[in-house]
Amino acid sequence: MATIEVNLPTHLPSRANERLHWSKRQKRSRFQRDMAYLCTREALNHQDWPEIPLIVMLTRISPRPLDDDNLRGAFKSIRDGIADVFQLDDSARSPITWRYAQLKGKPAQVTIEIEGADAQK
Repeated sequence: MATIEVNLPTHLPSRANERLHWSKRQKRSRFQRDMAYLCTREALNHQDWPEIPLIVMLTRISPRPLDDDNLRGAFKSIRDGIADVFQLDDSARSPITWRYAQLKGKPAQVTIEIEGADAQK
């Protein structure tokens, strides 16, 4: 089983440093969660689903990097959307291992790579 790659055209600002009205923040979070769910589900529908446990690599592509804790926070809604696809909790007890990375490039790009237990052997 190969790694499944999903590309999302979304901007991931630092949630901790932005000053938005709660309704605008909630609307963007819902949009990101739904987009992550739909795009991941679509990519998985075209091939065999990976076996659990999973390793999910979330990569933010942007001109400027975020520090580690802001990077994790920026991915909160996307992480929730991916967990929704597999109907799993994204807590510490989850069978999903979450990894994070950043690359320098044009803004508004996110890459998701999903690797199942069958690919880890």
